[in-house]
Amino acid sequence: MLAERDLRRLRARVQCQRYLEGKLSHCPHLEFAISIEHDLSVSYNADTDKTEYYDVKEGRWKVQGGEKIIRGEEVMDLLVETFRPYEMEYVFVGEGVSKLRPVPVADYDESKFRNMPFVSPIVAAAQSLKCQHAVPLDSSKESRKILNFSGPYCLDFNIKPPTIDWSNDEVLSDALLRPLRLSTKDDRISRTTKHPFVEYDSVHRLALARIIQTTCLELDMNDGLSEETKAQWDEVLRHHECLRRVFYEAHRDHDEAGR
Repeated sequence: MLAERDLRRLRARVQCQRYLEGKLSHCPHLEFAISIEHDLSVSYNADTDKTEYYDVKEGRWKVQGGEKIIRGEEVMDLLVETFRPYEMEYVFVGEGVSKLRPVPVADYDESKFRNMPFVSPIVAAAQSLKCQHAVPLDSSKESRKILNFSGPYCLDFNIKPPTIDWSNDEVLSDALLRPLRLSTKDDRISRTTKHPFVEYDSVHRLALARIIQTTCLELDMNDGLSEETKAQWDEVLRHHECLRRVFYEAHRDHDEAGR
């Protein structure tokens, strides 16, 4: 069942579409604003009496007091994106396979949505909206499994764990980066680390991943690590100074560190 806010947005889009098709004599500025409200990077949250804005460069929501300010350029872009017509076409998806997909109409005239006299009343209407988000910031179950970096990227551990051939370097390298994606407004996250994401490019990173997997399997079945695995850890940690300090020097004991 659609939530009330989704029904409101759907009704608004129907009215806007009627106007664009010439079936309404007046422009429904408020309905246009409601149609794009969910995608705006700035909103007044009536639940908290605060203004929230999404910082694309940092990949997170920020909370502030005062009046929200909505840029006309953002509204123009959202109107074009929301109301651009699509047509179904077969699209090549790889390995000789094509699938039917919606494709934006190439010659669509978006000049109406780039016209400030048309857009200005919609911006004003959007300014007046008081958004009631279904999900407060940092509160969803999914957000607890998202590590948000300073910058546009996050690690999302809500994904289904991939099937990994641990002996295949290419498959393993791809799997290690599988949780990495761009942060989005829909994540509703305000917390972040102090550091941007930097890929760990050590030539020994795959050996590290494999010994961690071996350790997890051993500790699932035994109370401690085998002498062979301990010896492998000694060899692997020689190439990873930070982990050597965390896993070994902090504990001075292989089994305790493994736990």
